[in-house]
Amino acid sequence: RQAEHKEDADSDGWDSEEENPDPTSTPEEDAGSGPKKGSEGSEQIVEALNLDDPKHWLDLIDAQLHILDEAAIAAPVVEDLDTEALRAHLLEHGYLQSTAVYPRPRLEALMSGIRALEGKGWPAVFIFMYDEAWHLIDGIWDHVEAIMGGPCVLEPSFTAFRLSHKKSADGEKYIGNNFGLPHRDYSYAEALATDGSTQLLSVWFPLNDITVDNGCMYVVPKEFDGNFERDHAYEHKQVVTQGGVKGTEFLHFGLAGVRPLPAAAGSILAWQSNVIHWGSSCSSRGAHDPRTSLAFVFRRDFSNPDPECPPLRRDQLNTLTVSERIRFVTRTIAYFKHWYTIPEAMKRALSPYAAFATTTGSVSENRYSSEAYEASPAAEPATENAYK
Repeated sequence: RQAEHKEDADSDGWDSEEENPDPTSTPEEDAGSGPKKGSEGSEQIVEALNLDDPKHWLDLIDAQLHILDEAAIAAPVVEDLDTEALRAHLLEHGYLQSTAVYPRPRLEALMSGIRALEGKGWPAVFIFMYDEAWHLIDGIWDHVEAIMGGPCVLEPSFTAFRLSHKKSADGEKYIGNNFGLPHRDYSYAEALATDGSTQLLSVWFPLNDITVDNGCMYVVPKEFDGNFERDHAYEHKQVVTQGGVKGTEFLHFGLAGVRPLPAAAGSILAWQSNVIHWGSSCSSRGAHDPRTSLAFVFRRDFSNPDPECPPLRRDQLNTLTVSERIRFVTRTIAYFKHWYTIPEAMKRALSPYAAFATTTGSVSENRYSSEAYEASPAAEPATENAYK
């Protein structure tokens, strides 16, 4: 998800946002250790954190995860897939869904790590501090290349989601929340080559079983998207616009074609990156096991990445230092900051790394984002190209 302009940044590298609870505080629903919101000395604790020290991250969790400890981790056995059939489905419909490919014990370790991080106030995206998250990417890489039709690289906009029914019900815009507005990640020209092959593939990887109750994804197959290839059409850029009456919305696609994607833990869901998609909220029925997932964008290596945000090659995945990992996590938090509020204490803790996240010209705002949606005019369904 790329931006088209530079961000104005505060001296600490983050845009100004309203105060939010201390990221090291314990959520009310969790009884884990950590300074409570407003507790005396919590700010000093945040500022004293040594985030470059693996011990800091290992002490946060009780899961069997590792940092820079390759000898302790055996290569995962990833299940085979009929990648030819999946690729054919992708090219015909714009999306695909596989069976489970990743070992359950590895998924459970990642889930345990995310729950432990969450209990100490760190959102799910910090799971990328641990070797096992990078091993997962490496484990599915061959499948992704077979589906895309050749060598690929990883965009630096990877992230993680962990929904919270309570936080959403309270109206909190938290890191790792649901992106509930239908949107495209990229335009048709960016996502597909001139021959129709996939240049950009959005991959969504569930760590637990996903249902319509705990927050499954929805897609609009390209045969039901009349604006799939119409980059310059208003309805392509803004798939949802606000109506003139508060609370009303115009959808620039038909509801009858929408497909929910409940999924097994460890399966691969993917779509060409201009496909309309969104995530659903976690309901009270799914609150005990909310959707928890990782998300990636893979790019064919012959396409043109942003030179200021170079993608990662496969051989880099397991060689990233702790400092490099936290810089990437800081950058991805900045990518999607229009979807949530970043706690002030977290911004302070990450401020040494924030310049990495905000000094390039292409981070932080998806041109088809919620900000663009909220700024769009009250609209009548358009039939003409609004950008002529």
